[in-house]
Formats: sequence, C-alpha cells, structure tokens
Amino acid sequence: MWESFAGGTTLITGASAGIGAEFARQLAAGKRDLILVARRQEKLEALAEELRAKHGVQVECLAADLATETGLAKVCEAVASDTVVGLVNNAGHGKLGAFAECPLEQASGQMDLNVKASMHLAHAAARAFTKRRHGVIVNLASVAAFYPVPYFGIYGLTKAFMKNFSLVLSEELRGTGVRSVAVCPGFTKTEFFSQAGMSGTTLSERMAMPVETCVRLALRAIDNKKDLVVTGIQNQILAFLARLLSHNLQLKIGKVIAQKGMMEG
Repeated sequence: MWESFAGGTTLITGASAGIGAEFARQLAAGKRDLILVARRQEKLEALAEELRAKHGVQVECLAADLATETGLAKVCEAVASDTVVGLVNNAGHGKLGAFAECPLEQASGQMDLNVKASMHLAHAAARAFTKRRHGVIVNLASVAAFYPVPYFGIYGLTKAFMKNFSLVLSEELRGTGVRSVAVCPGFTKTEFFSQAGMSGTTLSERMAMPVETCVRLALRAIDNKKDLVVTGIQNQILAFLARLLSHNLQLKIGKVIAQKGMMEG
C-alpha cells in the first residue's frame, strides 16, 4: 500500500494534528516508516506511540518551528538524510481578516511558514532524492489556490504559490525518478478553520470533508501518478469553474465565502 512512499522513510511537517496527522496514520497503516515534524513535542510523541503500537512501524519525532532559521535548518538536514524517500510539505496556517487590519508580522509569518519553509524543504528533498533517482515530494496547497479570496488573501496567495511551484517542480523533475505532487483540499474537518477564525460555522460544517477521506483520496491519486490532486467532486467543480469565471466573479465568490465564515465564526 502507498507504493510511492516505499523504500525508506517519509517526513511529514505539521504532523501533530489535522491533515498531517492523518497522512501519518494512513502511511503507517501501509507500513511506511515516518519522521513527524511539528512544534508540539508532546503531541508528536503521543501520535508516534499510537502508530508504533498499532502498526509496528518506526516513527521518529522532530520538534521544530519551521518559521525560524534554526528549526528550518534542522528539518532540511533531516529531509536530506539517506533514509528519507518522501516529504509531505503540510505545515501552514492562515487567518481570516482584512489585510490592512491584520498585524504585518502575522502576514509575514504566513509567508515564512507556508512559502519559505516549504520551498526550502522541497529544495533539500529534490537535491537528495534526485541523487538516488527515487522519491516523492507532496506539497499541500488548497482549492483557495484557484481563487483570489478577499479577507483570506495571504493564505490563498501562499497556496497558489504552492500549487504552481509544485507543478513546475514536477515538470523539472520529469525523468529523474522523483515526483512532485500538489494536493488541493477544500474545507476539511480539522482544527485549521477554528484557528483561522471559522470555528463551528454552518458553512464549514456543510462543506467540510472528513480528514480521513481527504487523505485517502490524495494518497490514491499520488500512487496513480497524478501531479495535481483536488480532493472530492465538490472541490473539483470549484477548481474547474475558476477556469471559466472572470476575475470579478472569482473575487465575489471568494469574498462571500470568507465574509460568511467571518460572520459565523
């Protein structure tokens, strides 16, 4: 199971909860060894114990803050080790609100984590994996990558970067034995939206996909050699419509979704 990750260890960032933790659970169920990365050591250790006991796999915990130079360097070094054949670039965060009203350091922090850290890790992985002519780099983007989203703009822009960066990397790596895959979930039942200011909204409850389903669909598509994965029919329709709509309509749709989330959150 999950042959794309065979032959070594997979490193997952943002692994303490949500989509990252679910990637860890499903890869461990497929007997894949793991390195789990997040800031919260105690959460990592609890998940690692669960996976070792349930699936008999090797799981290493690496507590690091990817928004810091020290933390990022430590994880880049781990990605480049000889045993790692998979990277799941999942760590990221976003916050609802008007750009002019949010602290600039908050917006910069999203760029540092969602873009800079992911790019550095992908670079380390691409260099190491191409030497061995084997490996897969999974970059978590979002359906928000297809739309400009007022009041959630910085997050959406970082995910548009991740989608397009991943596709460019996929083409550049063609023929090397290494693959790059962009995964674009929509609303998913994780703690992400509560942290972003959309906790318990009617909108997110109606649209949210179970995290288990989201990751299972992503892993199946990765094993089927896809380089762009939009999880679920509803999200695929949204992504397809973005190609047909004018920028004005895209902005209006994004604005309605974000404002509704702000009012209900």
